[in-house]
Amino acid sequence: MESIKLLKTLNLLYVEDDNTLREEYTKILAGFFSTVYEAQNGMEALDLYEKKDIHLIITDNRMPIMDGLELIEEIRKKDDNLPICIMTSFSEKDELLKATRLKLTDYLIKPIGYSNLKTTLERLVQEIQKSKVLDFYITDTISYSPLRKVLKVDGIEYILPSKEALLLELFLKYSGKVVTKEMIADSVYDGEEMSVGGVKNLILKLRNKIGNELILTLRGSGYLLNVHNI
Repeated sequence: MESIKLLKTLNLLYVEDDNTLREEYTKILAGFFSTVYEAQNGMEALDLYEKKDIHLIITDNRMPIMDGLELIEEIRKKDDNLPICIMTSFSEKDELLKATRLKLTDYLIKPIGYSNLKTTLERLVQEIQKSKVLDFYITDTISYSPLRKVLKVDGIEYILPSKEALLLELFLKYSGKVVTKEMIADSVYDGEEMSVGGVKNLILKLRNKIGNELILTLRGSGYLLNVHNI
């Protein structure tokens, strides 16, 4: 199915505190996704969500430190559209009602069968297709596809190099908020050596494509994508 093939271009965050189950299902999920990021509790997952390019989440509920519902509550403060599925071994009414308010895409009741997992993945894809993950409209004439890494400006398409794409995606994720050099180091360089000149060069390349007025320099703080209609 074409919808399942789309998963191969996406990154999943999979959260499970049981080491055996996490290892087992990570192997299965790796066959569907471009990358599967693993976390063993909500706190680890929230850190990965902040640092990595996450397109959807499958999380257990009952976990130490921060459980699944607490994790989703934190993510929903920043993103209402990210497709999220919660796994649970119980069906208490109060818990499910609380989860409903968090705009979940689906539930998986443990133990999880392959058929149920595949059906859920198809629902997640449908949510991806309806959300802004496929295309971000920066302005009426500028759009960006994270899946294809294509920036379209006035009808002209640019395939962005890896670091330019990561930087633009970081700006889009925090549109209207300050993006610090530390955030750029974590998300764009990911452990590689980062120079001031290198960052300025990346910013310049993006400005040359989308316009100087859209990326503001805030001296002493960082940068800001000056867009209000995303």
